[in-house]
Amino acid sequence: MIQKLKIKFLFTLFFISLKFSACSCETDVVAQDYFDSDVVGIITITATYGNEIKNERIFGARTYRAKISFDKLFKGQEFEDLKIFGNSENSNSGACEKQVKVGEKYLILLNKNSTGEFVVSYCSNMSQIDIYNSNYISNYIEIFNYLENNKSKFEGLRFINFYDASEKWDDVKRISVTDFKDIFGKKLNQKFGIYKIKIDSQYNIIKIETVKRIGLNGNKMLALIKKNIKVDYFSNKNPNSEYLLLLNF
Repeated sequence: MIQKLKIKFLFTLFFISLKFSACSCETDVVAQDYFDSDVVGIITITATYGNEIKNERIFGARTYRAKISFDKLFKGQEFEDLKIFGNSENSNSGACEKQVKVGEKYLILLNKNSTGEFVVSYCSNMSQIDIYNSNYISNYIEIFNYLENNKSKFEGLRFINFYDASEKWDDVKRISVTDFKDIFGKKLNQKFGIYKIKIDSQYNIIKIETVKRIGLNGNKMLALIKKNIKVDYFSNKNPNSEYLLLLNF
């Protein structure tokens, strides 16, 4: 599902209101990041240059820059230069450093800093596109197009993180299984839906309304969501308030 972006892309999406603690990355839902970001697009790295090492030994002491070109722009304005925490020759993920190489392509959802620059680290919503996740990226393109064309439906609401309480590991098949997969199987592949929910003080869903159907049995889907989808306890959300869920399979 989409809240696991960082695992699936790298990442996962995924994907974004960043908080750092010894490079412990926490992200918002990629759908919310789409609305919150200054720029969303697919880029190619065309050059790297300018390795710098500052005297002070703090996070972000090493930086370099990358020239980029846009393959596709979903939101915002194109730019040509990224500032990156790390070194173009090597990186230390434990220090939240990121390494990019010429020719690599990335899906980005980024914000300018206070000086107007786009600065990225290991935790930034910048996910590499390759042959292993290109189909998954195309699913996100469909999601972004839907969000842009229907943004009036989401005014005053926010997408929130969640987890599937039915998810478990199958030791025989060596895959993750859920009630959703058990019931719908491969029919779920590359499908997404959006739902408006209300939660109680225990983060359980007490009310649910379909905004965009996944395209399968609607009643079964709503029942599974209400039974298994739990709002992330760390989301710090208010009971009896309305939020949005993006389910992406």
